[in-house]
Amino acid sequence: MKSNEHLAKRVKEARSRAGLKQVELAQEAGISSATVQKLESGESGGSIRTLNGIANACGVDAAWLSSGSESNAPYTSPENASVLRIAVTNVENIVNWQDWADWTMPPTTTEWIRISVPKDAGSVVALTINNDIMSPELIEGDKAIVALGKKPKHGQIVVAYKTGSKRAFLRQIMLDSATTFLKPTNNRYPIKPINSEYKVIGVVVSKYQEYN
Repeated sequence: MKSNEHLAKRVKEARSRAGLKQVELAQEAGISSATVQKLESGESGGSIRTLNGIANACGVDAAWLSSGSESNAPYTSPENASVLRIAVTNVENIVNWQDWADWTMPPTTTEWIRISVPKDAGSVVALTINNDIMSPELIEGDKAIVALGKKPKHGQIVVAYKTGSKRAFLRQIMLDSATTFLKPTNNRYPIKPINSEYKVIGVVVSKYQEYN
């Protein structure tokens, strides 16, 4: 078995999910067709820049592409997922964006990523994580992929804010008791009971990591 055989299979899978030919992937990722061919044949392992470019072009997680990490694996059924180009912002901006009608051109963004998301996710945005409150599920530098307006289920990570505040936050929502709680996954931070003053903007449906 070639040392890069598993990587080769993931590159082929990513390209297939995105519906790209080898030459199209090369153009999207800013690499040569020969590089794509070598990766898919297992002749090359690829640089950090190359793998990040391929991941972004195909809409898959770069950490999964490079290592095969199941925690960052793309959705297993391509029929139930779409590769979208989505805007990246931070938690503070999302409160200002929540009523924006055209999510193909949201305000105040200069960063975009392509990623595979469930077809039923609706309007989706990526939030850059800049603290450790939701570690280890979401660590600094990750991008949380948020389905806006999606009704949360018990145990899901949500984006919420308090009425009158312009600052949103990420927490795990706990719904299986008389009181609803918003819980950090890092136990160094306090659990917060919530009431009708708190609004949930959306639900985290996946995450995106760059390979480094």
